[in-house]
Amino acid sequence: MRDQASCYRYTGVMFCPRCHRTYADGETVCSFDGEGLVSGRRIEHLAVRQTQHMGAILAGRYAVQGFLGKGPLARVYLAEDVKTKEPVALKVLDPPWAHDKVARDRFARAAHEAQAISHENLATILAVTARGDGTPIVVMEHLFGETLASYLKRGAMDAEIGLPVLREVAMALEAIHLGGMIHRGLKPENVFLVGEPGDPYAVKVLDVGFGRIRDATVTTNGTVAEGATHMAPEQCVADEVDARTDVYAFGLVMYEVFTGRAAFEGEGDELLARSLVAPHRPVRALVPDIDPNIEAIIDRCLRKDPSLRYATASALRADLEAVAEGAEPDAAQDTAGPVGEVYVPRGSFSRLVARSLYRRVGVSPPSFLA
Repeated sequence: MRDQASCYRYTGVMFCPRCHRTYADGETVCSFDGEGLVSGRRIEHLAVRQTQHMGAILAGRYAVQGFLGKGPLARVYLAEDVKTKEPVALKVLDPPWAHDKVARDRFARAAHEAQAISHENLATILAVTARGDGTPIVVMEHLFGETLASYLKRGAMDAEIGLPVLREVAMALEAIHLGGMIHRGLKPENVFLVGEPGDPYAVKVLDVGFGRIRDATVTTNGTVAEGATHMAPEQCVADEVDARTDVYAFGLVMYEVFTGRAAFEGEGDELLARSLVAPHRPVRALVPDIDPNIEAIIDRCLRKDPSLRYATASALRADLEAVAEGAEPDAAQDTAGPVGEVYVPRGSFSRLVARSLYRRVGVSPPSFLA
């Protein structure tokens, strides 16, 4: 694992003390809330939880100031860069992944690849380094606001808020795909709404590429890692993924944005099995007055057959922009809905996994799995 200290970069040098958006040098006023910009953050103003690692210096540079949260793969800490005095977020790979060389290498490689993709809707990776025991550490810009998952706990979004947010997520996916990567793990927890409630949100997408660690855990009995809640059918059975895999995950996120509910019932492996063999609950069943154009976009994203989804994130973004402008999206021309559709695995191993998933929901496998 190479030292990334020389690759340290930070995209904004001016900072809004109210909403924590960053701006280029020379800007003086926040365009969102009119607050005067300053040249540095006040780390003591940031809300964190206590941790036993308070004050520890990681990688010889980052002083831990508190605990921010935990995901299925890693813990995230607030730290101060002792060289720049800026607050940063440290993502530290958790056991058992931290003890697995393959997982460590995948984690570090994904971080290096994501670091090379620069876009305003992607959280900036400042450095990739490691603890003394070799555990990878990803150093990221600290963001102020909340995740989309946190927002949705209070209820669904209306179109005036949801469509702009989703457009920015689609723009992030475009940048990821143009950079030669697949996100693999898009979900509300990985969409960050920058700013305070009531502000026009800026959006940052997190954890680009880290889903490849989770994908590697699919086994012949259909068991996948914790946190794998937004997997496309091809991921569920360990088939190859591409940009359309992220489009499916986007559809699941979009469904939650406008309904406040998950597209499929169940938890864990049962949830993934249903995404493979069962249609999603119609959006209209939960939101009777949903704009049919929004529903059409969701339905196209959630087709089991990848060839029937949007081929690119740019095509998806174009449809979102059409709806926002009061025009009809291309998806409105689809004549066949997703009801009754099932995913057809493409390999011998994926067929084995699919048979197991069918058994989990008590459905007889179709003839193509015999």
